[in-house]
Amino acid sequence: MLGADKCQYNNYGLHDFTNDGDITGIGHGGEKTTNYGTIRKSGGTGESRINTEFSNAKGTVEVQTGRITIGNPVDYDWHTNTLYAGTWRVEGSGMLVFFDGSLQTNKAHVVLNGSNAKICTTPGYTWNPTYIEQSLTANQGTLEVYGDRTFSNHLDNTGTLIIGAGTELTFTGGLTNSGILSPGNSPGYVTINGDFTQDASGELQIELGGLDPGTGYDVLNIEGTASLAGILDVSLLSSLDPADIPDNYIFNILFADTITGDFDTVNLPSISEGNFEYFIDLNEGSDDIVNLRFHAVPIPGAVWLLGSGLFGLVAVRRRRNNIS
Repeated sequence: MLGADKCQYNNYGLHDFTNDGDITGIGHGGEKTTNYGTIRKSGGTGESRINTEFSNAKGTVEVQTGRITIGNPVDYDWHTNTLYAGTWRVEGSGMLVFFDGSLQTNKAHVVLNGSNAKICTTPGYTWNPTYIEQSLTANQGTLEVYGDRTFSNHLDNTGTLIIGAGTELTFTGGLTNSGILSPGNSPGYVTINGDFTQDASGELQIELGGLDPGTGYDVLNIEGTASLAGILDVSLLSSLDPADIPDNYIFNILFADTITGDFDTVNLPSISEGNFEYFIDLNEGSDDIVNLRFHAVPIPGAVWLLGSGLFGLVAVRRRRNNIS
C-alpha cells in the first residue's frame, strides 16, 4: 500500500503475491509502481490488483495462479490497443487483466504457458472480458504459445512467434510470417489449422535433435495451404550425433495440404560427416512435404586398409542404422 503525496514503489527484486493481496495507492493521486524485477502471483486463487499507475517496461509480471488485474498500465495503450513493453507470463489457469480496449497488437514479450492461461482486457470495473486470442491481429514483439488455442483473426507476425511442442493452433483468418517462426521449442510437432504464408521477410527455424519426428526434430503440420518464401534455417542440436544419422535418411519437416512457392534461402547444417539435401514432394491426393535428406560421407577405401579394425565397427553401426 502506497502512502500520500504521489509516492512511488520501485521493485528491483521479487514481489510475490502469496495470497490475494493488492498494491494500492491511498494518496491524492499520482502514485506509481515501477517494476524492474519480477512481480509474481504464486498464491491465492482470487484476484490481486495493482491499482496505481504501473510500468513494467524493464520487468516481468508472472501469474501462476488466480488473477492479476492492472488498472492503469503505462505499457498498454487502450487507445491504440497495443501492449508496448515488458515481459508478461501467464501459467496454467492463471489470468492477467488490463483495463479497457482490446489487445490487438503485441510489441512486448508475452508467454501463454498452457491452454487455460489467459490474458484479457475488460472495460473498467465491468467484467466483460475480451481475450487475447479473440482480438490479436499483429505480433511485433515476442509471443510464446504453449498449449492449444484458437485465434479468431488473421495474425501478422513480424516479430518472433514461438510455438511449444505438441501445440495445435487454429488461425481462423490464417497466419502470415514476416518475422521469425520457431515451432517446437524444442524439438516438437506443431499443427497450424488454417493457411500459412511466409513472405520474403520471414524465417522458419527448424531444429534437428534426433531421428524421431516431433520428439527428435521439429515438424510443422499445416492443415491448409502453405505459401513459401523467405528463409528456411535448419540447425543441428548437440543431442544428435551426425554419425548416428543413417545414409539417405529423410527428415519430413513440413506437411501441408498444398504447398505453393519455395524458400528463397535455405540454410543447412555444414558437417564433416555428410551433407543435407533439401527438396519438396508435391503429392497429388495427399500432403505436400518439405524434406531434408542426409547423405553420409562414405569411408575411403584407403582408410579401410590402414585401420580395418576400428573402422569396421563404424561401418557395422552405419549399416545397422541404415537397415532400421
